[in-house]
Amino acid sequence: MIDIYSSFYASTRGPSSGHPQFIMPDVQALWASYSSKQLSMASFTLVVYDHVITFPQEVTFFWSGPWSAARILYLSIRYLALIEVILVSMVRQRELTRHGSN
Repeated sequence: MIDIYSSFYASTRGPSSGHPQFIMPDVQALWASYSSKQLSMASFTLVVYDHVITFPQEVTFFWSGPWSAARILYLSIRYLALIEVILVSMVRQRELTRHGSN
């Protein structure tokens, strides 16, 4: 049987573990970094877009009625996701700025 992963694994073992060490070529590492940044930007864009287009409905249906546990849960999940995406985007931008200046 042909081992398709043999080119990715080193034959040496790490000093502290018995598992083979994974070797990722530079091209794959760069592509993974690029893809990660692109997916972060796409998720940021989609979350912000969703908040912008549904905010009028949110005001109409959620802000005008009595407060309940379901309403608090919905709003906390909605706005925690927005905060998380903004923070991740800020960290990504800081990484790009720091690595670009070196």
